Amino acid sequence: SIHLEYLKAGAQFITTASYQASIESLKKEGFNFQESKKIILKSVDLAEEVKKLFNKKYINKKNILIAASIGSYGSF
Repeated sequence: SIHLEYLKAGAQFITTASYQASIESLKKEGFNFQESKKIILKSVDLAEEVKKLFNKKYINKKNILIAASIGSYGSF
């Protein structure tokens, strides 16, 4: 995972892989509200998994922050 590589290189926060993902843009692609929400939340879950993996694997634990990557809402 690229997130893990960034953390190993010293990053203190990682971003979700959700740029341009919005409820409206996903609905336009055929997903309903619940599916759209699940997709966006999954990007946070994946970042959380990497955070836990890093803190489990490396002794030098850090307080890693996760930032949501949110694009321009109007560009869907």
